[in-house]
Amino acid sequence: MANLVKVRLAEPNHRMPDPFNPALDFPADGKLVDVEDPVWMQLINDGSLVVVPAPAKKSIKET
Repeated sequence: MANLVKVRLAEPNHRMPDPFNPALDFPADGKLVDVEDPVWMQLINDGSLVVVPAPAKKSIKET
């Protein structure tokens, strides 16, 4: 099963081809990727991409 997380370029002004579609640049605002895929794992581990923290969930207080 895929482990999808949002990643973005580590350096916002850097351009990198999308590994699975080299005709396109990796989107500057990031995208969802499967972090268990070796290609994405390598790009995260070498610092080309960083994982975007998930937004904090708002707790619902009961009254």
